[in-house]
Amino acid sequence: MASKVQEYLIESLRQNKDHHKNVINASHPFPCGICQKNVNGNQKAIECSMCNYWIHIKCNGTSNEDYQKMIELNLQLTDEEIESQNWFCCKCEISNLAEIFPFGLQDNYELINIMSADSLKFIGNLPSFETISKVRKIESLNQYDIDENIVNNINSRYYTVEDFKTLNKKCNFNILHSNLNGLESKFEEYHHFINSTNMNIDILCISETSQKENVSFSSNISIDGYKKPFALGSKSSRGGVAIYVKEYLNPIQRDDLSIVDNSFEALWVEIKIDKGKNIICGCFYRHPSSDVDDFKNYISKTLIKINKENKECYLSGDYNIDLLKYETNKKYSEFFDTMTSFGFLPHILQPT
Repeated sequence: MASKVQEYLIESLRQNKDHHKNVINASHPFPCGICQKNVNGNQKAIECSMCNYWIHIKCNGTSNEDYQKMIELNLQLTDEEIESQNWFCCKCEISNLAEIFPFGLQDNYELINIMSADSLKFIGNLPSFETISKVRKIESLNQYDIDENIVNNINSRYYTVEDFKTLNKKCNFNILHSNLNGLESKFEEYHHFINSTNMNIDILCISETSQKENVSFSSNISIDGYKKPFALGSKSSRGGVAIYVKEYLNPIQRDDLSIVDNSFEALWVEIKIDKGKNIICGCFYRHPSSDVDDFKNYISKTLIKINKENKECYLSGDYNIDLLKYETNKKYSEFFDTMTSFGFLPHILQPT
């Protein structure tokens, strides 16, 4: 049976060779739409109905089991029925769905396929995601310059650890958030990572430090070049947040904004700027089993207060809110709408 299917695939490939006429490399007349290497007749591949390229199943993250099911299905269909079947490669899926606001991918299955693919080079070539906030005309923003809240261009990309270490973005101010699931247990590895990174990072925000409320860290967690961390413990065995600030900056903890709740921890620091607006940075951890409404209501009240201060503000943390479910989960969509109503947009537009 497999030989018949291969013959059909090879013949289809020959018939569709015009779709690949823009490929310069003559040694790859039938390039894979993802890795650009040639698709040979003895390789497992599927033709994408959108880009009309043949895709190696390994490049797409399609399992041998799923591929075999497709072969078995094709054997039961006529040539006309096979022609009417639509299958889209993950590159086309992402490119097509990326325009759906706020996130492109619809479920975890698609993400699993992508992350299991042998070749992820195409990710760097995906379109940058430009988003514009639909800021609502609410009373709390009447006296605030809404345009200053809106980020016109947000570029979200995946990086390997090694790629990130070599980054040297010339930004005036950099913030890095990490979920460590235990600051003390992961400290040596984290410390080494920070020290081996070329980019100057002004603020390090950490969620899930695993620090208990009113309990100090038992080991040394000082990071070279940074002040002693601001930290809030959790009422449970999980959670906790911490913020490291560069030594040359002048930070204070905003106790009026910070809180340890049964549902979440929220830590705020303010950086005093000699010339220009002060910078406020918040780091959060919301416990996944807690009610989203508790966190949303806190965020709303806090942002109303911060907006009145007319300062730059950045939010980081692990909210445990899946924005891929924006259109299907009412509480998640309400949280996102609350954030955008204050002019805040996510800087991470690709699933993590």
